[in-house]
Parts: sequence; C-alpha cells; structure tokens
Amino acid sequence: QQARALVDYAVDILELETFALLQPENKLGNDFVRHFRSALEREGGKVIYHRTYPPGSTDFRAALKPMAPPEEDKVKEQKEGTIVESGLEGETPTEDKEPELDFDALFIPDFADTVALLAPQLAFSDIEGAQLLGINGWNSTDLLNQAGSYVRGAVFSDGFDPDSSDIFVQNFATRYRQRYAETPTILAAQAYDATNLLLHILRDPDVTRPHQLRSRVQDVEYTGGVSGLRGFDAEGEAVRDIVLFKFGRKKIERIDPAALQPMELEEFVLPAFE
Repeated sequence: QQARALVDYAVDILELETFALLQPENKLGNDFVRHFRSALEREGGKVIYHRTYPPGSTDFRAALKPMAPPEEDKVKEQKEGTIVESGLEGETPTEDKEPELDFDALFIPDFADTVALLAPQLAFSDIEGAQLLGINGWNSTDLLNQAGSYVRGAVFSDGFDPDSSDIFVQNFATRYRQRYAETPTILAAQAYDATNLLLHILRDPDVTRPHQLRSRVQDVEYTGGVSGLRGFDAEGEAVRDIVLFKFGRKKIERIDPAALQPMELEEFVLPAFE
C-alpha cells in the first residue's frame, strides 16, 4: 500500500516517468521493490536502474556509479563553466548546470540511519535533481537533522499522522500525550485500533470460537480508527489509508490529502469506538 501510494503520487501528481530503484539486499528491500515495480507497471512508469547494496553498508559508491551521469557529461559541464569564468571575447556565456540524470525519481526502501549515510553520497556521485522517494522508515527528525539539504523535498509514506485534523486522531493523540507525556507512534495507534476492534467484536456473546472471531474481524464494518485502518483483504492483510510526508527546510511536512489519489477500496468501512 505504501508503494502504491508513492507511485500514484509520483506518476499522477508529480508527472514523473522514469525511476531508479536502490534497495538493501534483504526481505524489506525485495518486498518493497516488488510492489513498487508492480504499481509502476500499472501506471506506465519505467524503471531505468535497479541497484542493490548489502544491509549495513556505509559506502554506496559501487551501487551508485552506474546511475551517475557519464564522465563525459561532467567534463563538458566543467569546460562550459571555464568559458563563463574566462570572459573571452566572442564567447557566449553558458550557465553552470548539473549533469543531467536519465531518470526522474529514485526510490530507496530503507531506514533513516542508512539514508542519512547514503543521501550525501548521492550528491558526491552527482546524482542530484531526482525526486527522492522513501518508506515509513524515513519518518525521523534525526534524518532531517543529519542529512539536511540532501533530503530536502524527499517524499515518503507512512500510516499515521499524530497531528492529523481527523477528530478521532486528535482525541487519541491528546489523551495519549496526557497519559504518557509523549507523542504516539504508529505502533501505539495500531495497538489502540487492534484492541478496540477485538473488544467491539467480543462484546457479542455469539462469538465463542476462534474461527468466528477471525470471520468477524475480516468482515467488520469499521469507522473511527486512528491508524488509518479501513478493513482487511481476502488474505487477512490490513487495508489502510496511507499518509505522505515530505522533508521541508526545517521540519517534516504532511502532503495535503486533497492532492492525493483516493484508494479504490470504498467497500472497507471501519465500528465506531466508544
């Protein structure tokens, strides 16, 4: 669902067409890239590069080199810059510009600590100007503080916004802060929804067997959750509303939900909680 939301936003809203994929060689990276590719295929996007790196890497040069602009492009830009500075009579000044990439966006499904090391190396490799796309693992103020301008404008997905204008989320976040003196995370929101959902179903005295509980969970009509939960699909996977954020100059900002494409899952409606 995160992959789908990112692709929908990148292709339909930002009108990006070509993509590079850079992933850790683990299940997380494989799963996200598989779903990202599938969503891209549906939307008509094109994968130009797909590179991997070992988990725990600190040096990403080998993975980044094939995606970097060709050396001749860099030499050309340097020469053009020399002409501008020389001011030779009869020469037409040429503005300095970054070597062009042959992809519009770069998707990196990894966590903030790795991205904080990777992002500056993108600039070192002249991989600049592409729209960076990330997953919920990017949702960290530490990443913003450590990588700063290297991730500015990057867009990432998550499943919970504690500052949402939704009345259910506001009430939950207010009570959570009063009780624990900290802002709730997505794990707290998911635990709250899961507990309320089970209690709602178990109030029914006819639910006395595990298979009955499972059936009710899968078929429940559900509203008023705080974690974006909308129901469950045929395989029991939770269906959620995805939230998109971007890194601003000094803070993480939520992308206006009005700018996003609605998920085509209207059949899922979440029980109002007391």
